[in-house]
Amino acid sequence: MTPQEPPETHTMEPTDIPMTPQEPPETHTMEPTDIPMTPQEPPETHTMEPTDIPMVSQEPPENQPMDFEPDEPPPNKPKVSRVPRSHSITAENVNEISHMNKIAKRRRTRLNDTTVKGALKAISDPTKSLKRAVTMKEVDEAHHIRSEHRKTLQGFETTNARLKDQQTQRLRTNQAWKKLGSAERHYVQEAGREQSDLPPTVPPTISPIDGFCSECQRHHVPNTFDQDFAYSTQCPHLEPQTLLPVMITGLAGTGVGSRIGGHTRRGGKKLRHEHQQHCVVALTDEFRTSKVCIYCFHQVQQARSRRLINGEIKTVRVHGALECTNPACPSFQEGYTIKPRDPHAAVAIALAGISALSNPQRQPIAPFSRNFVRVEGHGSLVV
Repeated sequence: MTPQEPPETHTMEPTDIPMTPQEPPETHTMEPTDIPMTPQEPPETHTMEPTDIPMVSQEPPENQPMDFEPDEPPPNKPKVSRVPRSHSITAENVNEISHMNKIAKRRRTRLNDTTVKGALKAISDPTKSLKRAVTMKEVDEAHHIRSEHRKTLQGFETTNARLKDQQTQRLRTNQAWKKLGSAERHYVQEAGREQSDLPPTVPPTISPIDGFCSECQRHHVPNTFDQDFAYSTQCPHLEPQTLLPVMITGLAGTGVGSRIGGHTRRGGKKLRHEHQQHCVVALTDEFRTSKVCIYCFHQVQQARSRRLINGEIKTVRVHGALECTNPACPSFQEGYTIKPRDPHAAVAIALAGISALSNPQRQPIAPFSRNFVRVEGHGSLVV
């Protein structure tokens, strides 16, 4: 056994390692000017026209059940009919049709005469009026002024030009009431025709061979004016189906002659007399017609709205509008709570009038009857 020497070990000192300086890695910072700016176009957009969209009518399958019957209205259709628009006739309409403004302007033009103008001014002096005269001296003085200028004013009003204008105005006024009455009746007929459920008139069958009519059971004479020996396709005895309106007027009057200031009032009973020549005219009591809802017959109130007044939000009353606050009202459930005042009252007058006409005792329904006594929310009819 030969002893082996241990391997020689060498320990390196820190100074024995060669230190080679290493350069830091090269870094490059890009300036904004180094980035190439290439303008990019916006993406192309295409707007589809209504004609580009294919309209395909989709029909429900035959076996699929429908949510509502075909004869019933669709669910989104309102269940209550709204108050119809009113047909208003104002004094300005009468003045325009009767040419009253033109004739009055012509009279003012002729009053430029100094004598006539002075006489009219003298008798129009409020200090010399008979209404303000208190003592006998003031009464005698007022009579003396009128007797002094009587002949001058009578001569002006009885001239041929003034008499012709007065006659023209009378004729045009009568014609205006006839025209306005006809327009009102036509409006009522059209509104009734739209809301009526009358079945359409079936036209009779006319044979083109011999002109035999199935309605008249006779042969009609051929029409030889338009075509050569051609029978008429319409029965000459068939009258179109017309609706006869019933004009119901309130007993409160039209306000003619009232001392309350406001709009000018004309007519009075003239329009009523005009309707009497063509249709039935009835008078009814206007009791509670402007205070009762026509859908549920509950009390209505004046509509209110929130307005910005002087920088503050205030609740004000809306004139000319009514509001029903009954939760059980059909119109309230449909969201139709605000109604116009005058058309609403007109429908209420019609309900009161037609119920009185159909009642043998000539009494309207309870909400519009004066004999209906309401006690603690309940009503009782006193006969």
